[in-house]
Amino acid sequence: MNGGGYAPRRKNLNEDFPLRGYVVCADCGTPLTACWSAGEYSKYAYYLCPKVGCASYRKSIRREKIEGQFEELLQSVHPTEKLFAIARTMFRKLWDHRLAQAHVQVKAMASEIASLDKEISKFLARTIETNISSMIRNYESEIVKLEERKRLISEKMVERVRPRNTFEATVRTALDFLANPWNLWRSGVLENRAKRS
Repeated sequence: MNGGGYAPRRKNLNEDFPLRGYVVCADCGTPLTACWSAGEYSKYAYYLCPKVGCASYRKSIRREKIEGQFEELLQSVHPTEKLFAIARTMFRKLWDHRLAQAHVQVKAMASEIASLDKEISKFLARTIETNISSMIRNYESEIVKLEERKRLISEKMVERVRPRNTFEATVRTALDFLANPWNLWRSGVLENRAKRS
């Protein structure tokens, strides 16, 4: 009881204040926090500096002001052709790196399947060699488990070998993202707004 009050964090605070933690205080450079303030007739949204000792500590800035200025900034952003060329090269390197990783994983999975085949062969041999029905059931059960493991690995191998999209389709989406920061912000989707911030 002497530990002080605890106010649970609102789950929708990021939806209400998408720039919270991204915009910094002009005086001290600390990321701004945000809150709702209750007035006599309504609630008001504010961003504010949380750093004690800062000249702007706890000074409220209306949400409309900060987000309005941010929107103006986004509308003025026009990436250059050079930036797109650099981005495309970076995406290609990342794509090739991921493909190389996938091939290494597929090789390891193929090796695991070969090892499982050997185990299955051992259990089949034991099944043939014994006349004890309980042992045969145990061996058959082990074979079923190993076959299921093989099936799961084979499915993963197919996923790794074939990318969901071509490089061109993937990079087009990424470059559209870079080309239209204002459209993404305007969509109102929180994930897009966080990316833009």
